[in-house]
Amino acid sequence: MAAKKRKFSEDYVKFGFTFIEKDELQLPQCVIRVKVFCNDSMRPNRLERHLKQQHPTLVLKTKEFFSSKAESLNRMRLDKLGSYHTVYVRYVGGDIIQEEILYSQSLTARTTSEDIFNSISNFVEKNDLDWKKLIGLCTDGAPAMIGVRWGLAKKLKEKNPAMVSTHCGFQNVATEITPDFGLGYKDCKQHQEQRFEQSVIYFTLRGSRF
Repeated sequence: MAAKKRKFSEDYVKFGFTFIEKDELQLPQCVIRVKVFCNDSMRPNRLERHLKQQHPTLVLKTKEFFSSKAESLNRMRLDKLGSYHTVYVRYVGGDIIQEEILYSQSLTARTTSEDIFNSISNFVEKNDLDWKKLIGLCTDGAPAMIGVRWGLAKKLKEKNPAMVSTHCGFQNVATEITPDFGLGYKDCKQHQEQRFEQSVIYFTLRGSRF
């Protein structure tokens, strides 16, 4: 007997979930971590458990709070020809580190370091954020990202020299650790793509403003 195809309910938003469609299935997606789960996880008790266990400081947030996060995710979903970057903010909530989407912007024309920097800079200036609170940048290995002279990392370091820039070496790490966990590289890569398929850059901010 074929497995039941579970459908998303708008009521699930209160648990911090939206959904994506893949192979004619609706898959629940956490609006905080952007993680995608299997269709069978589309159950109120499982979604609520995820919220309580993974995001305990957000349990009392309103449905409207999660709806705004879901809308941010929807704006991130571009067609295959499009590109965009996403900025995340990390902060200490209670006794655990929380992570949320701060900003997402499409780059439909070009994705040069200057284009990306200008997009980020406009957001920072418009919202009166402090560049000194920029503490880290993690990117892929493209020259536009890590170029010593013209890359995005260089431009951001000019705003805050204390910023730490790192290169996402997921492929190398996955190759080394997957055998130890009984996973195939393909499985681990699929999880990575679900987490970062919509992200080109990632950096964190600190301070009471967040």
